[in-house]
Amino acid sequence: MTSTTRSTTLTAPVQQALDEAIGLRSCRRCKETKAETKFPKSKKRDGTGRERTCTDCRNAKRRQEGQSTQRRKAETREQRQKRRLWEDYRLTPEQLEALREAQGNRCAMCGHEPGDGKKLHVDHCHTTRVVRALLCQTCNNAVGFYERYAAAAVQYLAVYGDGNPLLKQVPGTTRAAWPTTRQMPLIPSQGPLPTSSKAGEST
Repeated sequence: MTSTTRSTTLTAPVQQALDEAIGLRSCRRCKETKAETKFPKSKKRDGTGRERTCTDCRNAKRRQEGQSTQRRKAETREQRQKRRLWEDYRLTPEQLEALREAQGNRCAMCGHEPGDGKKLHVDHCHTTRVVRALLCQTCNNAVGFYERYAAAAVQYLAVYGDGNPLLKQVPGTTRAAWPTTRQMPLIPSQGPLPTSSKAGEST
């Protein structure tokens, strides 16, 4: 009689439960299985009392973040602007200057030059990250509002464009139909209003 041995592959949750039962854990960063004592203690109420990242990986990450912070603190203003320009828009200072010269240092939307102490801002699509043009602060904010609330604005004007219907004169009287809260037409909410972008940021 021949016996057949079946190989069983444990699923990740089952393997994790078995490891924890014998005092082992798998690090979610390096993926290595180590003793529980190699993981920092945690105050999370997950029943384990240990972090999911091992001490070695946690310390390595902290060293990397510390080095990055030190490098940024040592940056000059020009170096910081160059780094942020590349990180945010994948533009070099030379490309930014070329755009500014091509637009004659004027906003691509309203055509005005920035005032004293002000500058044009890089406008880009937040979905595709594609850089579009340079805009003044006002137009930059306006494009952001338009992209988010254009549909709501059309609905609003359709209801209130000719005046508030509840404030129009009641037929046969000389008084206006003053509205109550329940009578006021409501426009569907489009989410919270976007905050004004800081100097140098764009929509």
